[in-house]
Amino acid sequence: RQAELSSRHAPVYLYQFSAGPNKSPKFPGIAHAAELDYLWDQSDGIEVDKSIREQMLSLWWNFIKYKNPTPENVTTLQNIKWPTVDTNDIKYFDIDETSSVSSNPRNYESVKGVLLSRLRSPYFVF
Repeated sequence: RQAELSSRHAPVYLYQFSAGPNKSPKFPGIAHAAELDYLWDQSDGIEVDKSIREQMLSLWWNFIKYKNPTPENVTTLQNIKWPTVDTNDIKYFDIDETSSVSSNPRNYESVKGVLLSRLRSPYFVF
């Protein structure tokens, strides 16, 4: 929801990190902030991890340099363009071994409908 609201005032790039091993047998899936291991080169020399790290560094560096993670003049990342969030069609960049652009993150529209039907003003966020 934060990405949708912020996108009304500035370009917003939304991503989901799906890469990497599941490091916890108790909790399946990728842990919150797992991508930081890749940014700080905690790959233990695994080739797939090196590839994902290079991809992430390229995305982050392009965003810093061009204010766009996939600018027109850079042809890396299999020529995938990371779109900004549009309030009518929320797309996100899924970072994985084969990265892609997808819509409706985690069934967002259904969750948003439930939230809007149940939330009452004023809203408190912690």
